[in-house]
Amino acid sequence: MRASDISFLNVNELTFVKSSGGESICTRYNIPAYQRGYRWTKNEVRTLLDDIWDFLCVNINNVDARYCLQPIVLKKNAESTSCVTWDVIDGQQRLTTLFLIMKYLSIYRPAEERFFKLTYTNRETGNKLEEWEGSIKECKPQGPHIGMVWDKNKDNLDSYYMSMAIDEIYNWIGEKKKDLSINSIDRFYAFREKVFVIRYEITPENDFEPMELFSRLNVGKIPLTDAELIKAMLFKKERNFDEASQNKIAAEWDRVEQELADDEFFYFLCSERNVFELRIDYLFRLNYEIKIGDTNLSYDNYEVFKYYCDKIKEERNDKIKVWEEIYNLHSVLKEWASNREFFHRIGFLVASCRINKRVKNEATKILRDLHGDYNKTTKNGFKDVLDKRIKDAITKSYNDETRGTTPLMLEQLNYKDHPKTVEIILLLFNVVTMNKFSNNMARFSFEKFLPKYPKDEWSLEHIYPQNPPKYEKGKTDLLKELSDAYLKELEVIKKSGMGKNSEFEKLEKELSANKDCGSSEIGKIIDACRVNIDGKMLEEDIDSISNLALLQKGINAGLSNQPFFGKRKYIIDKEKKGEFIPLCTHNAFLKYYSEIPGRFFSWNEEDRLDYYKTIKEIVGDFLANEGGEINAK
Repeated sequence: MRASDISFLNVNELTFVKSSGGESICTRYNIPAYQRGYRWTKNEVRTLLDDIWDFLCVNINNVDARYCLQPIVLKKNAESTSCVTWDVIDGQQRLTTLFLIMKYLSIYRPAEERFFKLTYTNRETGNKLEEWEGSIKECKPQGPHIGMVWDKNKDNLDSYYMSMAIDEIYNWIGEKKKDLSINSIDRFYAFREKVFVIRYEITPENDFEPMELFSRLNVGKIPLTDAELIKAMLFKKERNFDEASQNKIAAEWDRVEQELADDEFFYFLCSERNVFELRIDYLFRLNYEIKIGDTNLSYDNYEVFKYYCDKIKEERNDKIKVWEEIYNLHSVLKEWASNREFFHRIGFLVASCRINKRVKNEATKILRDLHGDYNKTTKNGFKDVLDKRIKDAITKSYNDETRGTTPLMLEQLNYKDHPKTVEIILLLFNVVTMNKFSNNMARFSFEKFLPKYPKDEWSLEHIYPQNPPKYEKGKTDLLKELSDAYLKELEVIKKSGMGKNSEFEKLEKELSANKDCGSSEIGKIIDACRVNIDGKMLEEDIDSISNLALLQKGINAGLSNQPFFGKRKYIIDKEKKGEFIPLCTHNAFLKYYSEIPGRFFSWNEEDRLDYYKTIKEIVGDFLANEGGEINAK
């Protein structure tokens, strides 16, 4: 949808407009016949009244405070020397409710009853509304309630819902009047100055018919975003805004949107998926937070749009200057993405927000602070800043989980006491491993790391199972798999020269003699293989970071407590089907970190220590102390 005129007006300003000749003339808003009709219930009317009241109670003396309603979309119908008429394409529920509220308040402020006119193309509804307006003029503050008369037999739903809305306004005002500690009518009347509406006018140059536009706006009832409204403000025709400037912004806007459409770029900056209908909204939000220095924002009532409206006014309609702020910020983000060291470090900091979920809007807070750091230092200095922030993120996670004061060695982190910290460190392990690749094309995919569905959330998987399965007679398929796996392991052991051990020779003979797994002794033989080949792992080692890897919950659930070779086979199958397995998880189950070659079917103490050694080598520089210790506050 294109538009060339957008305004940010309070309720009073909806009443008058400048004519084409420059005179101030009244406004009439017409509800066309193709509109659904008025359908707000008492609950919606009361909610609006309560919201406005609560806002006014807090902000009555704040001259800059504004309560913003959803936009109304208009198309000019006619203009005379005394009045201009707009057809309301979208927003008639809000506009009609405002009209009813103002009309009812005019009982108490008859001298200030000037406000916009409202008409309905539906003649019956229009007549009912006009009849009620006439009766309101005769009403006195202490007189009886004047409701709208509606006829059930005529089945006019518009007048029925308007009647319910008027009754609710009357009841609400009556409740407020009983509070003698405040002048409720005077306070609420300030809503005409404080309540704002975004007026989005469709100009004759647009190629939409009103009914077509109404249909588009109401399919799914998707509201206009901040970015759409800001774009309309930027492209609004002004005397000091020439065509060349407009074309420049248009070309740069399109370029920014195209680059933000790259998932790998966007999700290195954003820790949430499908939050923004238009990704450029995230850019406007980030710049807003950078400028005001705050991230504890609700983003209700078009807060970002209001900021840029004011910004354009402050810059005396210098729209090029306002847009350059956004374009320059985007250029900085692209510089970060093009630098391999920056990309992986910043991407890690943003992605780790999902794991801890400590602070609302934490990702934009991180980016806001980093933007400030970037402007104060060199590229080498910025890399040092990023490393320090990574150390701080790990320390903060550890302190949040333990609330202790004792520094902890990396090897002491475990599944039960420090799950979030372990998850963050294993994420860092994967990210830094990718960063160390000499091939500049190989990068960690923050887009793939960001879950699409709840089952894609990340979790910790025990490489050696927490509760190894019991090998009982009757579980023929499992016993057969285990028997074949251990025979292959024993063959590797024999080739390495270790197979001369009499216990290994004995196990190989017993397994070979019981290949059908029908013997009652097979469970004991398998258990003996596990103890002699895998070794028995201590409980604290099973839960240690040295026995943990990152996996999505859905894949993790499929592994259950399978033995190592079963998990390895399952993960390989998932990768073949295109599932995302983090590189270091892939490497661990394919035994890339193990110094003893060829033993692919078991995970023992030596494997665990080799894996831990690699983790420490990769992430050690990012821990608080050189010895691999995490500080506590």
